[in-house]
Amino acid sequence: MRCTEASAERGTPRTPDEGVADLAMHGSLAGVARVAAGALQQLPGDGVLFQLLEPHLGVAGRPGHHQLPAAFPAGISELPLAPDCFAAPHHRADLPRPLSIAGQLYYEDVRAFVAQLMPYLADQELHDWRQSMAEAVPGFADTDLAESLATLIWQVSFLASMGRDTLASARPQERESLQGAETMDNIRYGFRAPALQSLADEFRQRLKATDQRLAADGLQLTPLNRVCQSICW
Repeated sequence: MRCTEASAERGTPRTPDEGVADLAMHGSLAGVARVAAGALQQLPGDGVLFQLLEPHLGVAGRPGHHQLPAAFPAGISELPLAPDCFAAPHHRADLPRPLSIAGQLYYEDVRAFVAQLMPYLADQELHDWRQSMAEAVPGFADTDLAESLATLIWQVSFLASMGRDTLASARPQERESLQGAETMDNIRYGFRAPALQSLADEFRQRLKATDQRLAADGLQLTPLNRVCQSICW
């Protein structure tokens, strides 16, 4: 299947794989999310890390959205997961395409938000999650934790949704309805501390500003109200 993602040369067809490759995504996206969801279940539900990741590791637009997938389902260890699955995407300046430009801008928003939250994350919570992740992803313990968290959130929301719409662009009549789905324009976290609630509000407004910027520049591949908070299984 070909898609009609416009590049710098308007009208140049691109395959979805080529577009995603511009953002240096590695490994199995579903596998990454399932492993992370499994590790998350090892944490207390009242922790800040759990509250940050929980909206992003359910099943978007489906009943029981906040029921996380079973921990480490059969065959998960056979998926091609490696530490670079959690390495920040890097936009290739020589390939100024909408997917890679939009993806990079949204990643920067997510990364800034995670950086603001890091001082509030308990050391024990971070340690336990990192250790659980390392059981399924050899070498994960050596990754930059803030970058890994930001990349995980970005992958299961922005990358997954933009990839979905890129695939559908060749057949607009098959464009998926997202009625009832929980999308990033309305992202809410279960934070209890006022300071964290304020940071979450700022994050949501920053995403909306990026969405408006992309629309104004003709680079809005997937509007923010079509970016699911978690991957659509």
